[in-house]
Amino acid sequence: MNNMQYEDLERVYKLYGYESREINGVHVYEYKHGRYFGADIYSQDSKPSQKIIEIEKMYKKQGFATSIKSYRSLSELEVDLFRSFFHADSFKFQLRRRYENFVNRQLNGLPDNAKYEYINAPYQSVLYENDGIIQGEQEYEISPIDKVIDAYNNCAGPLLTIIEAAAGYGKTCTAYEIVNRLCLSDTDCIPLYIELSRNREARIFKHVLQNEIELQFQNVVTSEVVRHQIIEGRIPIVIDGFDELLSKDFSTDSTELRDVESMLNTILDLLVGNSRIIITSRKTAIFSSEEFNSLIDNKIHQYHILRLTLSEPKISNWLDSSRIQIINAHNIPIDSISNPVLLAYLRNISIPELKEINRENTIVDKYLSLLLEREQVRQNLRMTNETQLRIFKKLVRFMCEFNIKADEKSIIKELIQEYNTEILTKYIDDYPEYPKPTYSELADTLSNHVLLDRKANENIGFINDFVFGTLIGMNFEDGKFIEHYNTTEIAKMITEDFANLAVTAYRIQSAEKKNKLWKELTNIPFKFSQNFLFQKDIYLCGKPCENNYKNTMITDMVIDSVSFTQLGLFTNVVFSNCIFNNCKFNRFSFSDSGFVNCTLNDCILEPITEEIEQDVTMYIISCNSNNDIDSELYNDNTVEETEQEIEMNIEMQILQCFFKSHGHFSVMRRVTSIRESLCSYSRKEISKAIEKLRNSKLIVVNGDVCYIQREGIAYFNKNFQK
Repeated sequence: MNNMQYEDLERVYKLYGYESREINGVHVYEYKHGRYFGADIYSQDSKPSQKIIEIEKMYKKQGFATSIKSYRSLSELEVDLFRSFFHADSFKFQLRRRYENFVNRQLNGLPDNAKYEYINAPYQSVLYENDGIIQGEQEYEISPIDKVIDAYNNCAGPLLTIIEAAAGYGKTCTAYEIVNRLCLSDTDCIPLYIELSRNREARIFKHVLQNEIELQFQNVVTSEVVRHQIIEGRIPIVIDGFDELLSKDFSTDSTELRDVESMLNTILDLLVGNSRIIITSRKTAIFSSEEFNSLIDNKIHQYHILRLTLSEPKISNWLDSSRIQIINAHNIPIDSISNPVLLAYLRNISIPELKEINRENTIVDKYLSLLLEREQVRQNLRMTNETQLRIFKKLVRFMCEFNIKADEKSIIKELIQEYNTEILTKYIDDYPEYPKPTYSELADTLSNHVLLDRKANENIGFINDFVFGTLIGMNFEDGKFIEHYNTTEIAKMITEDFANLAVTAYRIQSAEKKNKLWKELTNIPFKFSQNFLFQKDIYLCGKPCENNYKNTMITDMVIDSVSFTQLGLFTNVVFSNCIFNNCKFNRFSFSDSGFVNCTLNDCILEPITEEIEQDVTMYIISCNSNNDIDSELYNDNTVEETEQEIEMNIEMQILQCFFKSHGHFSVMRRVTSIRESLCSYSRKEISKAIEKLRNSKLIVVNGDVCYIQREGIAYFNKNFQK
């Protein structure tokens, strides 16, 4: 072995805290830590020489634990030290315990015989490299977990996986499932799982990462060793809830990237060697921004990025055909159910119980009854369902007032006891046995209620957002907010997030209940976003109620049987990753507005029945339809068709947007920025050209993000000189 190879051995040993010595030409690596003394004696041959045997005897006499090593490669040494220090089986066991605890929490509020199963949902994925080779696809043959693991195992060099989804679409479930799969594998890896919802106080990701390293690997190795193994790929990082560190909503303004650049830099600093970093996040413009892509290009010369966008799970993903058949036979409005809590409930209740559900005996009523009646047995709580709900609706009002979703158990207990004196007094007076419970004992019982659950930092909050949102909605519907506060106070008190929880939860309620909530929300002078106003109208009224929605992006909605035919209804509105079923559109309802990456099933574009002196600025980009509605839009004979030569010129200018000076290119651009660059052309001309490039496999469009493929680069280079 030459000196350089010995230097490499010494470097790796030194990283783990060994000291090197040379005795009569033999290299020895001593480890002295506390009461443990060890020595690795290196032999160039698999059969140690007599000199090495004598050195080993000498160390043994001094009380060292000795081992004679003969490595064929530096990688073999790396693996040996990793296994020796990290005790992978023990770490994986702890992570599997954590996964099991998570699974048990998911079963709270479900029937006793419920079983947990990860629900595979539709998704889109794009895999790209630094040199622009793109693999864009929309497939459901393999699960998102399989997709991530496949890239994890087969991509050479550093890999960043970004899993984006709206709230309730399974980001945390996906993260836990990936961690569990990695733990069950035979590979030498220990996932570092970071749940950022548990670290909300730490706003700087660099500190969060350091804290997690020290917490999970304390007294085992130094953080320097952990970082080294992250880069080597033996410690993949799974970061769940990246958006938890964002202090505001970045979904519409990518220029705010600079505010999170330090977080991204911390991640990108580790994206070298063979590292694997997996991030889950709600959808933000950060990972779709050109600044993010430039930041990567400037810091890293070789990388893979896998982007997965999880869509709303379908009913068929949750329920088998026999249950769906029963639901349809009992006229249960199954198409409006997208809530994972209720779908999990329908998946696990018995067939006789399922048959009891109908329009009058609603799913929500049955679900809440299950939880409330269970408490009467589990905690010997002799309190009616209605009384229990009164207590927790009151608790929700205080949470709304203080803008909190969780608090210390002592605070929750105090609120329950202080503001339910009359209820608790009557309960204690009517209690038939002795000793009667005290106020404190009864409040403690209610603070342990199944509707509540332990959250981050040992705080207590509601079991899930669906229950929390339902109780917010009940307070509005019953007039409780307006009973205790005036409209101005309510407008300041209720945040858009809390109001959105109520709207989302009430999607499954009856038309009467939805209408009551809509009226209450509409009569209060909230200053909420256009996005919220649209969702409130569609989910609660089933139709657009505003005269004009403007300057917003609406994502991940499923919209059934709605007519969008009012002239000038949308101005500069983008629908992204939405599903429209049996909807009707008027092209003059959309001013500089349209659909990107949407699914349009059985939708109709109204014919033009009279001459209107107005340009059509509606567009459809990268959408799937079952009746060629996009072709109908672009082949409208009332609008003059663009000449073939001009069309090709627009296509080349779109491709040129990806290229920088000196032949360099950016693999990703935003559709909106491409439009801004080509503002001399109409939205319709640009959209038509983008759609043609997509159909020709020269680009891939995913929401507002556009990627150039290898074929697109070759096509541009071939035709640019012409």
